[in-house]
Amino acid sequence: MSSEAFLKYLVKEMVTYMDMPKEEIKKKKEEKKQQRMPFLMRWFGLIPLSVRLFAQQQQHRFRKKEN
Repeated sequence: MSSEAFLKYLVKEMVTYMDMPKEEIKKKKEEKKQQRMPFLMRWFGLIPLSVRLFAQQQQHRFRKKEN
């Protein structure tokens, strides 16, 4: 992609963004936020999930033995 074509694309995107109403911009931002994975999953993958599930399982077993 030449620099001229990139510049045209960039200007086109900026103009479409500037022409959008503020409500629509906020709506798109919220939709994008909801589609993202939780912070821990994004940064560390499935490790936090597996640790949490293991800890819950251990707590459940401990409570079962108590009764």
